[in-house]
This record gives sequence, C-alpha cells and structure tokens, in this order.
Amino acid sequence: QDYSEAAEKMRELEANPPPAPLIPDLIMQDQTPEGMAKALKRYPSICLLSSEAAVVLGGHGMGKDSASRNQGMMNDLWSGQPIKITRAMAESFSLHGRRLSAGLAVQQSVLSAFAKDGAARGIGFFARFLITQPDSTKGTRFYKAPSEWRHLSAWRDRIHTLLNIPLQIDIDNALQPHLLQLAPDARQLWIEGYNAIERELGQFGEFADVGDVASKSADNAARIAGLLHLYQHGLVGRVTADEMRCGLALALWHLNESKRYFTKAKTDEKTLLAARLESLDDAAVALAGQ
Repeated sequence: QDYSEAAEKMRELEANPPPAPLIPDLIMQDQTPEGMAKALKRYPSICLLSSEAAVVLGGHGMGKDSASRNQGMMNDLWSGQPIKITRAMAESFSLHGRRLSAGLAVQQSVLSAFAKDGAARGIGFFARFLITQPDSTKGTRFYKAPSEWRHLSAWRDRIHTLLNIPLQIDIDNALQPHLLQLAPDARQLWIEGYNAIERELGQFGEFADVGDVASKSADNAARIAGLLHLYQHGLVGRVTADEMRCGLALALWHLNESKRYFTKAKTDEKTLLAARLESLDDAAVALAGQ
C-alpha cells in the first residue's frame, strides 16, 4: 500500500504539533507564592485552600527577607495585574491574565505573629481578604444527630456545572474573562455604598482605624455581587440591584469583622485578660443564681 500521504501528514504534525492540553491544578494547600507562580504558568486559575494556614503564613515564602515581595505578588494577582518573576539562578518569566483565590483558616497566635510588625497591613495584604473571627463554641459542642443538608447536592451540581464552563484563554494561556455589566440601579447602589464607606474613613469616622480594609470593601462588594449573579444565571444578563444589595451587605459584614479583629489585636494583653475575668465573674454569678 502507498503510505506516502499519511507519512506527509505525520511530518506536518511533527513540524507543527498541536498545543498540549491544559491540565488543571486548581487547589493547593501547602504552597509558597513562588510555587503558585509556577503553577499559574501551567494553568491560569488556582485556589489556595488551607485549614491550617500556618504552613502558608509561617512558611519560607513569607519569611523576613521575602514576605513583602511575595505579598506584593499576591496583591497584584488580586488586582488582576501582570506579575513578573525574576530569578538569578532559574528561569525568569512574566504572567498576565491569571487569577488567584484564597481561603485560609489560621490560629490566632499564628496570625498575630505574622502581623506583629505591621508590614502585611502596610502593604495592603490583609485588606484584600474577607476576614472573620468566629466566637469560640468550646463547651457547647454537644453531640447531636447529623442534620440533613437538603440543598447540598443541588449546590454541588451547580458548582460542577460552572467549573465545566470552558475557559476563554489566549495563546499564552492568559484568561480572557467575560465582562459582567451592572444594571443601572445596581450601579447606583454600588456608588451609594462606596460613598457611605468613604465618608467613614475620616479621622473620627467609624472605619478610620481600618482604612486599609475599608478602601477595598466596595471592590469586594462588586465581586461578591458578580459571583452571586454567576451562580444563579451564569454568564448571561447583568448584575441586578438585589445581587448588589447582597454583595454590599456581605462586604460590610466582613468590614465590621475586620474592625473587631484589628481593634482587639491592638488592645494590650492585660486589658483583654481583665475583660475575660469579668466575663467569667458574670458567668459564675449566673450559675450561682441558678
């Protein structure tokens, strides 16, 4: 048989090979910022999740000599800015069109040690997170039969559907994200929310002590509203006023949580111990009354 035509096609393929498929590497738990940058070369969107973030905040990548540089890189990723990795002994490269999400749970002592020099707040690292510090439930976690999470399977199905939407990328694996528009009334709500927060950033304003966090709250509100819209409707339509109202409410809740945490962090240890002792006295009185 004559295989010359097939052989010619094979030579053409060898000379112009098709691009290799992207292999998702979405979730990371113990990764330095430099490692994340390398992962973003392979895939344009990753998520850093850790239930014990001491491995992230206390790792080599956040050491004294490299913390500011790596926090700055993560700030740029939050903003959607290009990042450039320059190394003397390894390959240098630039990345654009990349996205990073992070969900970090950390013990109070670890976070306090990480934040003690003020550099993380000064560079705006904390301002880009939605911070919360839940009250401890120790002493109340009595056993009860697990309840049925009736809507969990529907939520998983929806997330699975969204994750299967093909990414729009260019030849450099950079994301070409879909642009969500705001409905006019949603835009007006966002402007009012932005201005309301801004008014409280003055010297005696409610958010004067957390100006770094408050300055990003309106951005976070818009992002949350966009996510709510995406979950419900996908990539069609415009962000509605109701979605923006929810986004603003959630962003403001986290802003107040940040204020509570950083105010507590500034309070000296003796004052905190006195407050704790007072609460224990109140509990003892209540028990005696019973």
